[in-house]
Amino acid sequence: MLITKECEYGMRIIRALSSGERHTVKEVAKSESIPESFAYKVVEKLKEAGYLENRRGRDGGIRLRHGLDNITLFDVVAAIHPERYIFKCLRRIDDHPKESKKESCQFHTEFSRIQQMFDSELKSRTIKDVLAV
Repeated sequence: MLITKECEYGMRIIRALSSGERHTVKEVAKSESIPESFAYKVVEKLKEAGYLENRRGRDGGIRLRHGLDNITLFDVVAAIHPERYIFKCLRRIDDHPKESKKESCQFHTEFSRIQQMFDSELKSRTIKDVLAV
């Protein structure tokens, strides 16, 4: 997994809420061309991770709980996919089909290094940086 469609939708939902105003999930889904049922699923993950707040009722809707400078690309990806590995073997040694459980595959060390670089880059960029607001 690198960046899935679901992660992209998460970032687009954050972008739609970047003004700080409340919007309904339906409004956000429409403005970002995200299937509404999928938007609800992604919004729920972002709420559980603490990046969105939800208010019910007539003046309800969703909005960001934090400023754009306090949310990184990594935060959004991690909220959507807590297990975010670029290569399956980084998850567990049991996922190696031909290797023993005591040794990692030949690619494990290299993909582990790349995973660390990937995560570091995502952590270094805030949503504010990306949106340049």
